[in-house]
Amino acid sequence: MAGDRRNCLGRTATLGMAREMPLTYPIGGSGQMLRLRPDVLRTFNRHRQGWLFGRESGGQLFAGFEDPGTVDVQEATPPRHADVRTRHSFMPDRRAETREIQDRHRCGLHFVGDWHTHPEARPSPSTTDIVSAQAAFLSSSHHLNAFLMVVVGRAPFPDGLFVALCDGSSCHRLQAQPRRRRWMYIGGHSKG
Repeated sequence: MAGDRRNCLGRTATLGMAREMPLTYPIGGSGQMLRLRPDVLRTFNRHRQGWLFGRESGGQLFAGFEDPGTVDVQEATPPRHADVRTRHSFMPDRRAETREIQDRHRCGLHFVGDWHTHPEARPSPSTTDIVSAQAAFLSSSHHLNAFLMVVVGRAPFPDGLFVALCDGSSCHRLQAQPRRRRWMYIGGHSKG
């Protein structure tokens, strides 16, 4: 299925350079992990509000569930031309969102939530963001325990991301798992 998915929408997914690593987030005490792939992080980075009068951007998040212990977020859709965007608000084109969900579902990807930007370095969701995420969870037909909400700020990742799982009554913030760095010593030995 993964091979079919790469070309399903008429484009080839890039898996990222070897140096680029996904961000991973433990999901509470469940033993499950949330993975944001490098392509997803690049989409977030391209659409940050990087200047004083920059407008909010946003899109949808799609994941695969090949590994039962991992929610593998493989795509973050970019903003659409028909979205309404201001410095402090973002209203997506709902008809385009519905088409995106149907198209990705045919490719084996599942809608798992939304992302949008904020003008602050270390973002936090507004009350409107939280209420919207909870309402979307309650009004949608799905088999998920929660929807993913990502707010993208201006600081480098992971500090510049607010990542949470929202169900019908609350949102639970996830903390990024520290990235492991490999250090090379003169003798060629590596230490993890």
